[in-house]
Amino acid sequence: MNNSLIAVRYAKALYKLVKEQGKLDAVNNELVWISDVLASNSELGQFLYSPIYKVSQKKKIVTELFGAKCTDTTLKFLLLVVEKGREELLLNIIRDFGDLYRSDQDIKRVVYTSAVAPSASFEKELQLQMEQLLNCKVELTLKVNKELIGGFELMVDNKLMDASVATKLKQMKK
Repeated sequence: MNNSLIAVRYAKALYKLVKEQGKLDAVNNELVWISDVLASNSELGQFLYSPIYKVSQKKKIVTELFGAKCTDTTLKFLLLVVEKGREELLLNIIRDFGDLYRSDQDIKRVVYTSAVAPSASFEKELQLQMEQLLNCKVELTLKVNKELIGGFELMVDNKLMDASVATKLKQMKK
């Protein structure tokens, strides 16, 4: 079976469960935190994804690391993923859960990329403008890419508006 389909099924099952329990926001926040922990700690990822270690060892580490900081539901879900041997899909499951959460809560992902880091006041203003324009909550991410030379790129739910100097120069060159 396709791994992405498996991840979606796990994410949907967890989403349905926590929505019924009324723990949607808490579990979403915990999963974002767990994703950050896994992304920032390659040794933990190597341990979890390795077939060398026993399921019992993995469950013990997961419980020690996340047990005190997560709801019972999140911890049980993580242990189930480990028990079923789906650890390598954990980041995909969390990503798919986040997509379901944002869709249900009417939150759009917006990525603003510019050649220089924007100020805090610009960030607040951009957040407000995007929320008014899109008529929904916005999850804003700011990035810096010096190769843009100037201008910006704005991506809203995987739709790109490119107003960068680098792109305009490429167009002129063509």
